[in-house]
Order: sequence, then structure tokens, then C-alpha cells
Amino acid sequence: MYYSAKAKELLSKVTISEYLREAELLCGQEQKRCEERLHRTTVTQVRQTCCRVLVDDHAEQICEDAESFLINNRQEDLHRLFSLFSELSKESALMSFKVNILKRYIERSGLEVVRKFEQEDATKNPEGYIEALMQVRNKYFELIKDAFGFHPLMRTALDQACRVFANSHPRLPELLAKYTHFLMSRDKKGHSSSRGGIGLPRSPTSLPPGLLDDTLEKKIENISIVFCLIDDKDVFKKYYSKFLARRLIKGISASDEMEILLIQKLRDICGYDFVSNLQKMLKDKMLSKFNNAKELTRTVISELTNFPEQDCSHHLANLVKVKVLTSDGDTANPTYGLNFGFTNRKVRISAIPNSPVETPKAIKVPTREVEEDRRMSLQAAIVRVLKTRRDIHQAQLMRDVAGILANQFVPSTTAIKQNIEILIQKEYLRRHEDDQTRFLYVA
Repeated sequence: MYYSAKAKELLSKVTISEYLREAELLCGQEQKRCEERLHRTTVTQVRQTCCRVLVDDHAEQICEDAESFLINNRQEDLHRLFSLFSELSKESALMSFKVNILKRYIERSGLEVVRKFEQEDATKNPEGYIEALMQVRNKYFELIKDAFGFHPLMRTALDQACRVFANSHPRLPELLAKYTHFLMSRDKKGHSSSRGGIGLPRSPTSLPPGLLDDTLEKKIENISIVFCLIDDKDVFKKYYSKFLARRLIKGISASDEMEILLIQKLRDICGYDFVSNLQKMLKDKMLSKFNNAKELTRTVISELTNFPEQDCSHHLANLVKVKVLTSDGDTANPTYGLNFGFTNRKVRISAIPNSPVETPKAIKVPTREVEEDRRMSLQAAIVRVLKTRRDIHQAQLMRDVAGILANQFVPSTTAIKQNIEILIQKEYLRRHEDDQTRFLYVA
């Protein structure tokens, strides 16, 4: 009764910031008195009771003013509020602050940035847009680290809010791919390329080599963070693969090591299948290094391709046998060269035609191509779930399919239902005779 009356008296006289300081002081004083006379388990219970009466019973009123702490970046008050809420036996007050205050405030801050760039046409400045998103995210990341000690609920609020405002721009996957292409590109003069609609002011290659790698590595980390927020990761992959092909073919990649690092980041997020084609593109680029010389020793070829010498020897011997390559016959470390006079009607050679001349137009990913890839992924996921479950309710099936595809894109309910019907027609599954909302796998 005493603390209940004390709380009402304080709330009528002081600000919320001052009230939180008083509540923290009263809880500490009560704990100190109890420690002199009571068992430690009882001391904990008494302190929790004080917090409940002083804080939990007035959580709604406290949370109403808590947004001003965020607006004015008052980290000490935020930390005190968080500490008192964390002492409560139930997380209802902490959840209310997370959902109603912190998450919504971060969303609004991010949406202001999105609206600003929508008015200015973010496609003309993908670098500025992506870095503005990162500034918002990093600002509140530091706040959650300093004021809330990386509490899981607060970190979840940040992730959810960032996902909302980031995906509010419909062309985020394209913008991130363009930003990535800008960072990873260079030309002979060391200036940024204006091709592909990326007319940005500065190239990272104007920096010294050591600083360039450090800067690129930090930027790649930012790219991976924004990539995690994207719902349509498959759309980003389409754009990114086309830009990567352009860099590799034209030889304008700023750093092979950074290209590999970025693909490793994508693999860590989405798995090997997501990046397998990208890794093959880089591998082909490494293999093409042989084209820079007319003759190379087996040891040099092994070093350039990262293949064991034994494997190189085996494959090179086959090429010498069909006379595509010539060899000096040295058994220790033979030298191989191209046979420019090679002709053989019995050997079939597959030659990739030269790429067409590029125009300054921006790379476009066909919508139909993305939709077809998604349709196949959806059907594969549905069949995979049915093979495992054999008998499953529609709601559970949709949840499982969405979970499988979460690292690629967010499938709509309509799309899942449409592909279920297609698979029923193909006789991969059927509806339960007594319950039309259940599906059975057809072996």
C-alpha cells in the first residue's frame, strides 16, 4: 500500500525521467533493508514486488513518455527504464515498450528516409539510398547495444522495423545490386562507370590499395546486412548475377578477393544452392587466366587455377592427346602451349559467342523469368514438405513452405495455393477425402 500511494504521488509531481530515478532508488533502498534481515531468495521476491508496484502497475503511463527518450537520445533514461522493466517477473511491460514504442519509432525514422529518396528518385543515386538506410540501422543498433545490452527482444524490434521500412521501396533489390556493382567496379582511369544507369560521384578505386580493401570490406558487410532485410532475395540475385557477369567479362572488378568475400557472405545467409552459379562464374574467370600467355608450365597452371598438380597433369595430358595443346615433353615440369594450327574434324569444340556490344541502358531483369523461377521453387518446396509429412493440414503446409523459401523470397498465400492446385493436377498430391483442407502425398 505504501509504494502504491508513493507511486501515485510521484507521478503527479515529477517527470517520467525523475520518476524512474526515484523508483530505482526506492527499490534499492528496500533491497538493502531486506538484505540485513531476510534470506536472499526473499530479498529477490521483495525487490520484484517493489518493481511491480512502482513500474509494472504504471507501465502504460511510463511508455507514453518513453518515446521522448528516443527522440532526444536519452540513453541513460532508456537504460534505467529497461533495467526496471527487466526485473519484472513477466515481460508484458518490456513487450509493450518493444512493440508500441521502439519498433514503431524506428519504422517511422526509416520510412522518412525512404519517402525522401522516393521523391528524389533513388534509382539515380543507389549509393546514397543504401547508405542512408544503413545510417538509420546503425544509429539504432548502437542505441540497442548501449542502452539495452543487446537484449533479444530489443534486437528483434530493430530487425523487424528495419525490414518494414527497407522493403517499403519496391525496387530495393535492384538498388542494392546497383550499389554493389558500383562498389565492386573500376575502369582504367580509376573513375566510376556511368553505364547501367549508375552515375555516382566517386569510385572506391581512387583510394590507396590497403585502404581500398579495408573500405570495401566494411561496405560489403553493410551490403550483407541490407541483403538480410530484403524479402525478394531472388530478385537481387538476378540483378547481381548480370552485373557480376559484366564485371568479369570486361575485367573491371575492383578486387577478386572482395568478389569472393561478398559471395561467401551471401552463401552464409542463404546457403550454397543460392550462390552456386555465382561461384561457378568466378571459377570460370580464374580458369580463363590461361588465355594471357601462349605457354605456361604445369606448376604455374596449377597455381593459377588452384588445382592440384596431379589433376592438372591428367587433364592437360588429354588436351595434348587431341592436339589442342602442345608439350615440350619434360617429365618433371612440362611446358604447355596453345596449338594455333589445331584442326580436327573428329573433335567437337564448343565455343561461346562474343557478348553483344553493351549500351548505356540499365540492366533489366525480366519479370517473367523471376516468376518462372519462383513457380518452380514453390512447387519443389511443396513436394518436399509433402514427402516428409505425407499428410498435412493446409495452414501447416503454407507455414512450412514459407519457412523453406524465406532465404529466397516471401511467397504470397495466393501463390502457394495456386501451385498446390497445379501439383494436384499433376498428381503429386491430393486432398483428403473427408477433409478438403488436408493434403496427402501421392507416392
